Amino acid sequence: MKRLTLLRHAKSDWDDPVARDFDR
Repeated sequence: MKRLTLLRHAKSDWDDPVARDFDR
């Protein structure tokens, strides 16, 4: 679950299309 939290935080920091793809 830690990975999910990190990914979520990264999404806000990265704000890149790659992060959006991960959300899918």
